[in-house]
Amino acid sequence: MKLQYVIALAGWLLTQQATGQNLLQNGSFEGGSLAGWDPNGATVVNTDSHHGSWSARLSNTVMYSTFDTTPGLSYKVTAWIRILSEVGADWGGFHVQASDASWNTLAQTPWITQTRYGSAWFKVAIRFTAVSSVTRVHVGYFGGPNRSMTCLVDDVRAIPHTTNQPPAVIPALTPTYLASVPAMQNFAYTGEDPDGAIERVHWVFGDGACSTQHAGSRRVAIPGNYTARLRVGDDDGSFTEVLIPWSCAGTGFPQLAITNPIAYELTTSSPLFSISGVTTGTGMNIVLTSDRHGQTTVSGSNVWHGVVELLPGWNRVLVQGRDANARVVTSEKRIRYIPPDPVQVVVVSETSHPVERWDLFEAAFVVKNSAATHPHFAFSAPLIAGLEALDGIRVDVLFTPDNWATVYRRPAYYHIPHSRELKSNREWLYPSGAGYWCVRFAPPSDGIWKWKVEVEEAKGTTTSQVRSFLVVAPTLSTNHGPVQVSPSDSRYFIHADGKVFLGAGHNIGVSPERFSYDMEDQFAAIGEANQDFFRWWIAGAIWGSAWTPWASRSLSYDGYLPPTSLSFEAAYGHGITAWKLDSTNPILFHGFQSGLPPIVPGKTYRLALRWKTDNVTGPQNASRPYGVCVRWGGWPEVGQTHLLPLAIPHTAGDTPWHVVSTTFTASGPSIQDSHYLANIVIALENTTGGAAYIDECSLREVLSNGSVGPELLRRPRANMHLDFDERRAAGIDAALRLAHVSGKHFKLVISEKNDHLLNRIGPDGLPDPNGGRFNQLSGPLNVLHRNYWRYLFARYGAYRSVHSWELVNEEAPGPTDHFRFAAQFALAAANDGNPHLASTSTWATLAEDAWKWPPSAPLSYVDFHCYVNNTGWIEPKLQLTRDSARFFSEYDQAAFAAAFGKPVVWGEMGIDGPSTSDEEEPLLANDTSGVWLHKILWARCGKGGVYPLYWYTDNIFSLNLHYRFGAWKRFMESIPLANGFYVDAQATATSSNLRVFGQKDLIHKRAHLWIDNVNHTWYIAATGHSVSHVSGEITLSMSHPYQAYALEWWNTEVGTPISTEFINADSAGDVTITIQNLLTDIALKLSPLPSANVSDWEVICN
Repeated sequence: MKLQYVIALAGWLLTQQATGQNLLQNGSFEGGSLAGWDPNGATVVNTDSHHGSWSARLSNTVMYSTFDTTPGLSYKVTAWIRILSEVGADWGGFHVQASDASWNTLAQTPWITQTRYGSAWFKVAIRFTAVSSVTRVHVGYFGGPNRSMTCLVDDVRAIPHTTNQPPAVIPALTPTYLASVPAMQNFAYTGEDPDGAIERVHWVFGDGACSTQHAGSRRVAIPGNYTARLRVGDDDGSFTEVLIPWSCAGTGFPQLAITNPIAYELTTSSPLFSISGVTTGTGMNIVLTSDRHGQTTVSGSNVWHGVVELLPGWNRVLVQGRDANARVVTSEKRIRYIPPDPVQVVVVSETSHPVERWDLFEAAFVVKNSAATHPHFAFSAPLIAGLEALDGIRVDVLFTPDNWATVYRRPAYYHIPHSRELKSNREWLYPSGAGYWCVRFAPPSDGIWKWKVEVEEAKGTTTSQVRSFLVVAPTLSTNHGPVQVSPSDSRYFIHADGKVFLGAGHNIGVSPERFSYDMEDQFAAIGEANQDFFRWWIAGAIWGSAWTPWASRSLSYDGYLPPTSLSFEAAYGHGITAWKLDSTNPILFHGFQSGLPPIVPGKTYRLALRWKTDNVTGPQNASRPYGVCVRWGGWPEVGQTHLLPLAIPHTAGDTPWHVVSTTFTASGPSIQDSHYLANIVIALENTTGGAAYIDECSLREVLSNGSVGPELLRRPRANMHLDFDERRAAGIDAALRLAHVSGKHFKLVISEKNDHLLNRIGPDGLPDPNGGRFNQLSGPLNVLHRNYWRYLFARYGAYRSVHSWELVNEEAPGPTDHFRFAAQFALAAANDGNPHLASTSTWATLAEDAWKWPPSAPLSYVDFHCYVNNTGWIEPKLQLTRDSARFFSEYDQAAFAAAFGKPVVWGEMGIDGPSTSDEEEPLLANDTSGVWLHKILWARCGKGGVYPLYWYTDNIFSLNLHYRFGAWKRFMESIPLANGFYVDAQATATSSNLRVFGQKDLIHKRAHLWIDNVNHTWYIAATGHSVSHVSGEITLSMSHPYQAYALEWWNTEVGTPISTEFINADSAGDVTITIQNLLTDIALKLSPLPSANVSDWEVICN
């Protein structure tokens, strides 16, 4: 956008802002009152205001007002806020919210805290579609009791919203010419968003530095001609861009210029690109690199020439020169390599025929002559604002069983094959060949299936020839098909063949070092017939910045998440962030809690980093070099890294983005545990000031032809939102494949709601340091999420072992945009060619308002979390703690009463200690036979149908309690629970010391009961107290007078039948069952016999 137009537009729009009608009464408070508002404890003050003389002051309260709206029309509410004080920490924060006449949330700002927004005046905006004739506006603090906030609010406006108008700003970058460096440069802008709020500002200065501040000053130190870019984004995701040329000069610096080619961006049809230029300076060393990992040393010095190998798509080619004084200068070009031949699909291999129904059909193929840059991201036309550099490719495979009358569409994914071995007791995954495209499909029916590949990218489209394969009925005993919701009884999951999915299991985790082998070990310990349902966190393993493999030695955790070391102060190319090292964070190292990089001793490798330095000064100790360097290490300590072997020498002073590298043979100090690289330690050493920024750290094998192989490091790029972790993905693959054949199922938690980077990408793609942006319903981040989902569906979606996808762990239990976002996810999962269940989870209460909210309808099931003492809400907690059957049953019945109309998973169940849910009740360890677990499982015979997944697993494994799951499953597996006829047994007992859980099917005259001695609890077992036997009679109304039944008694300890007897119902259809001397518990099944008197049947006892 031209600057003159911006200035003119700014004046017009600001005039419109001043004269626009406010639908709210007294939004400016200029009458010195809160007339038109329900103050709820708020007051007005004239000591500070954004505009005029008065503002509203709120301390830990919310005030309300209403305005007239027309259902179906869109509106905006804006407000100016200043945080005066904030004390303590808890969930929630200050917010602006719109709700309908029934108090249902229509829109809400992210939680506003002082950490995110500071103490100056700022503007927020929300947009919503009205659903009633009156809309309520909420302004104030809503959250936990351990945070206290006092804020000022001014100029609250409500306006109709039609077409969004972008911000209108006038930038100021002064001076635009600096005669010498280092020097200071100021930046600022003036302007406003006329129909909302400016929420993001992103300065990209052109010299590698960036800022998200509205105004400030910065140090300039590297001579050159630059173009600064200011982007200002509003609450609707629109941004205004202004370009500002500037330059600076300096003495003593070498100079470098590319003389051929002249253009900054160009296209070529050759994979080898010639580039030449001139330099000035003494002892210049010229290196040519690309962001696609090409690297070569050029011939010549002051006049030089080189050839760089290009990969298909865009290549950012960087020419860098370093003189004898270690001063670095650079120049770059963007070159797009488009292979001249048409795009073509060549199938390399496919699964041998026949394929069993619901098993994996897998095909490998190459897409020849593609010009796509990013194979992990789907093609989009036009390119998405904020993701302009994401030049992707869409590869789908279409399957049909009926000659294209019905089509199942599956995404393909780009696959890097890995060899997998257990070496030095660690998972060793090493690239084992060239990458290729892979499709996986689990055919849902028998017969001849046809398939073809569709490719779409900027270069064009193509479709492969049609191929076919034969599908036959399954023979593997564990193959019952994928899990789905029963159409007959929404409480339950079933397999595709109709078998009830009992889902007995718990949460599970694996060692970051052994990873898939750890899962193998746990499966071996569990056994074949026991647990079959596990909740596994893979959030951050493949995508995003949460639980990054790059560790700091000095930064604090962000709550429960490790620090990322990411900064928005610098970025390379189209990135938005970089790792930052300074005096507060001088070490960044790879290898801690992430799995060590695999190597082959004796092979040659290249370690390459792209970094820049900003006024790195020193030394503290004149006897040692200073600056940022790379070393081989184990556990690095601040101030002692100089003792570690040096891999890449120090860079100091002021340097632009440039590449440093070392080529080495895997031996000596670069190796640990024989088959793994030593920890890579990037350290800022012996300095007195300044900072270093790292964009990428890459490790690749140098192949025989001089090129490099696939990436060996996990998460080599700071911009972790722009690629996927191939090595960790391969480890997950191994675990899911094992579960696929062994009849085990995972509920996979795929994302981290507090991911540092994914919360700081605005709806326009601009970095947003305020955060809170994870749940975006459109825009660039939404596109990135969807590409991640596509990758997961493509790679893992054909596995039967995927029970479901869980979007995030423990979102807030309210009807917010997260549930709209989760619904998008669930719809995407349901529309895949191999559909899977999808949901999210909440951290407290049953959250009925959220789960029953109409936008949440696509979610496959409810998932709530509850620990009896610290997050539970049902009393009495002490009794529930000590009686695990009652603990489960109370919440099971509460979920049943909520009538969600879909299954309910208790995603995190725990008997926690009295003070924190981080620890399990310690007395449970004394219950060595696992009575606590036994009682939870058998209480599942009740009516609620809730699927509990216990959180703490140490006792389950250390005490080998896996058989407890198998015993209950053997009792239940022949019961057609999901046929739609089972209801609460409503059995009664003559003794208050007996309790009965069970269900009955009156149509088919069947029932199953678990009868428990109330006094026999895990607490009694753990504390060594004795329990008395109990006797009594159980009455079960079956509604069929004089019906004869077989009564099968079961030993609940081992899950086997004890004996069978025969019994008649009375004239009312009631069955009376006698219990004698019950010490613990027992179960029974009731099934009909042909009409006869019980005396005609022989009593059979085993």
